[in-house]
Amino acid sequence: MVTQEFELSVTPIGSPPVIHLNKDDADFQLVFYIDSRSGTFTMENNTSAQIRGTKPDGTKFQASGTVSVVNKTVTINGDKNMTNVPGIGIFEICLTHARKELYTQNFKVCIEDI
Repeated sequence: MVTQEFELSVTPIGSPPVIHLNKDDADFQLVFYIDSRSGTFTMENNTSAQIRGTKPDGTKFQASGTVSVVNKTVTINGDKNMTNVPGIGIFEICLTHARKELYTQNFKVCIEDI
């Protein structure tokens, strides 16, 4: 298994990070350190997270993640459905607490083909 780590902000500043994966990868984890580049961010107990986005062919993708409130991280386990279309997709992490949603900055997922 490969684990890649990234920093994401809940305030969209700067260029979006790019995650590189191979077509049909499934044995990977993406760990996102969530913070704010402007202001203070607190990840509260009972926060849930999802990765949401649009794959290169225009289809939607979403999957649940594991939240560590102490470390302010969201971990997404690899999913072949996320990597089955080569090209660049646009994604974000949605944090939900008490039925209120907060989104991170967008990031690109570049799926490389043979």
